[in-house]
Amino acid sequence: KANVAVGMALRGGWRANVEALYTKTLHNAVFRNLAVEQTGENIDMVGGGSLGVVPKFKSTTQEYSAIYYLDNTSKGYTYSLAATLSKDFSWGLSLMASYIFSHAYSVCDVPSTSSSSNWNRTYAVDLNNPSLTLSSYDVPHKLSLAVAYRKRYAKLVELGATLVYQMNSGQRYSLCFGESVDFNGDGAYGSTLMYIPTEAEMGRMQFADDSSQQKWNAMIEGDDYLRSHRGAFAERNTMQTPMEHHLDLHFAHGFYFGKATGRKLELSLDVMNFGNLLCRHWGTYYNVSGVRMQPVTITKLENGSPVYRFTDSKLSSDDMLSRWRMQLGVRVVF
Repeated sequence: KANVAVGMALRGGWRANVEALYTKTLHNAVFRNLAVEQTGENIDMVGGGSLGVVPKFKSTTQEYSAIYYLDNTSKGYTYSLAATLSKDFSWGLSLMASYIFSHAYSVCDVPSTSSSSNWNRTYAVDLNNPSLTLSSYDVPHKLSLAVAYRKRYAKLVELGATLVYQMNSGQRYSLCFGESVDFNGDGAYGSTLMYIPTEAEMGRMQFADDSSQQKWNAMIEGDDYLRSHRGAFAERNTMQTPMEHHLDLHFAHGFYFGKATGRKLELSLDVMNFGNLLCRHWGTYYNVSGVRMQPVTITKLENGSPVYRFTDSKLSSDDMLSRWRMQLGVRVVF
């Protein structure tokens, strides 16, 4: 890990800080299932020959359904650039603004305490050989603004208020095929990254109903990433929920035990996700279960080629975190 930071005192009492941070992975966990191996054959996801091929797998043992091998990888790194500007006024007002730009890359994010989940949730074309991609913890942009006011307006009484606004990039997630059958034989259902076919390739593919081709094509054309990556597999964690905006409000009223002491009894009121209190459409948190969506399901193999059904997948908001919440607090400061 390496970082460099510079702090500056500007005119008018303003303070500025700039920091760069880089972290290189040395020993990060990665998982393999020794109970399955490639057969040397491939499944053509389109039919008629294309780059969209998935390796076939077979079981290496009849005694175990899975044998998970924990290994290490040195692939992966994280970097971030941060800038902060702040000022404290003599009459009780404080202002702060900060922005962070960052990216994180990993082979396995270790999302679970279970080896099986860590293996089959590292989504890939070959789960035993996942590639280096964006981490599910990658947050490219984060902007924070804070306004605070604190004033001891009487000998024994103090008033404080803080308003904090945060804007950050949405959750990362992957696009995978749903599987009614284990079409590639790897023993993991729904963990194979989705192939993004061209319109010409779609004409050669098999569909379970008349509308699936049209709906799948409309989904691809309606997304910038999918439209620009037709003829390739979607990369892990390359999709992202919409930008999130959150506003929090804090009030505090302090009663001092004496004129010259800092000891006090403080009553507080916090309104989390205050924006949602003002408008029910504001402050939405998104949550993608399993960090993946499966808009297309492989229903069966017919003559060695997959048959697809477009089942769609919609982003859903977190019902709890998307609501405003209020909290009352009491504390004694010594």
